[in-house]
Amino acid sequence: MKKKVFPVFLAVLLVMTLLAGCGGQSAKDPIKLGVMVPLSGPSAATGQEMRNAYMLAAEEINAQGLLGRKVELAVEDSKDPTAAVAALEKLVNREKINILMGEVSSTVGYALAEPAKKYQPVMAWTGAASSKVENAFAGTDWFFHYHPWEYHNVQALVDFLKFAGVKKIAVAYEDGLFGKSSADIMKGMLPAGMEIVASEPFKSGSPDFTPMLTKLKGLPSDAFVWIGYPGDAIPITTQCKEVDYNPGTILAYVPGWPEGFNKLPESEYVTAIVLWTPDVPDPNSRKFVEAYKKKYGEVPRSYWAPLAYTNIMTVAEAIKKAGSTDKEAVKKALAATEYASPLGQTLKFSPSREIKYQGFTNLITVQWRKGKMEVVYPEKMATSKLVYPAPKWKER
Repeated sequence: MKKKVFPVFLAVLLVMTLLAGCGGQSAKDPIKLGVMVPLSGPSAATGQEMRNAYMLAAEEINAQGLLGRKVELAVEDSKDPTAAVAALEKLVNREKINILMGEVSSTVGYALAEPAKKYQPVMAWTGAASSKVENAFAGTDWFFHYHPWEYHNVQALVDFLKFAGVKKIAVAYEDGLFGKSSADIMKGMLPAGMEIVASEPFKSGSPDFTPMLTKLKGLPSDAFVWIGYPGDAIPITTQCKEVDYNPGTILAYVPGWPEGFNKLPESEYVTAIVLWTPDVPDPNSRKFVEAYKKKYGEVPRSYWAPLAYTNIMTVAEAIKKAGSTDKEAVKKALAATEYASPLGQTLKFSPSREIKYQGFTNLITVQWRKGKMEVVYPEKMATSKLVYPAPKWKER
C-alpha cells in the first residue's frame, strides 16, 4: 500500500496562510512596524524628532525583546498626500506590515482614509487634528488616534485668550485642511465679547509674509493667532518685528518648532498651545528627556517626540498582551491601553465625537522666555507668570 504524500504546493500554501494571519511575519522574523513621518517639507523638523523618538524606543524594546523577537521599523517619508499614499501601499503590500504608526498632517491623514479602508491595518495615529479626518475614519475599529482633535486644541486656545483678557483677534491660517478647519471652528467657539477682526489664509512654507502682516498691523487686535507648521515659525515671527506689528501676544498654533527658534530674540514672549514641554515636572517625562538627550545630544523641541515614543511603546505593549501581531488581538489589547506617558498624562482611549478610540485631549499654554517654554496656563500648572501684553518691539 502506497504512503500518502502531502503535496509540496499544499505545504507551501499552508505556510503562506499562517504567515498571512501574522501580517506576513513568521515567529522567528523581527516584528516589523510601519512608521510614516514627514522627513522633508515644512514639517521635516517635527518628523525628524519623531523618527528619533521611535528609534530610541525601539532600542529600549529590543533590549528586552518582544515575544522573543526584535522590533524592526520601516520608516517612510510622508511629506505630502501623494508620498504618504505611496508609503502606505508600500508598507502594506510590499513589506506585509499590518500595524502602522505616526504622521503629523491633517491633509495627509485625510488622503490616507480611503486607501486605509481598503486594507484596514491597525493605525496607531499620532497626527491629524482636523475633524474632517475624524469624520473620514468614523465607525472604524482599527483607527487609534493619539493627538487631540482641533476642537480640543481650539477650546484650549480660547480658554487661554479669555484668561489673558483678549477681546480682538487677528487670525492667519495655512490654507490646507489643518489651518482652514481650525480657523473655521474657532469662529464658532468664541465667547461673547471676543471677536475675530481678520482671518487671512497663507501658503505654508512661504518665505515672505510681510504683505499679510502689514495688513493685519493696520487692524485693532489684542492677539495675533497664526495656524501653520514649524517651517513658518521663524519667518512669521521675525517679519512681525520687521513690519513692527505689536499685538498683545503672538500666539502660535503650530505642531512643532524649527531648529533655532528658541535662540531667536524675537521668540521672547511668543505664546503657543502645546501638549507638553521638556520641563514638565513629571518623572516619566524627565526620564524620557534624559534618554533622548543622551542619545541625540539635545532636548526635543516639541511634544511630537514624546508622543511618538508613547505611540510605539503602547503598540509594543499591545503586541505583548496580544501574544502576536494578529490584527484582531492587537486591536483588542490596544483598546485597553492605560499608559503613564512621558507627556505627563496617562493615555487611555475613549470615544470622541465620531471615532471609537481617542487618546489625549488636554493641552497647555506656554510662553517662550529666555529660550524655554514656560507653562503659563492653566495657572495650577504654571511654571511662570504670563507676560501680557508683551512689550512692543522697540521697547525690548
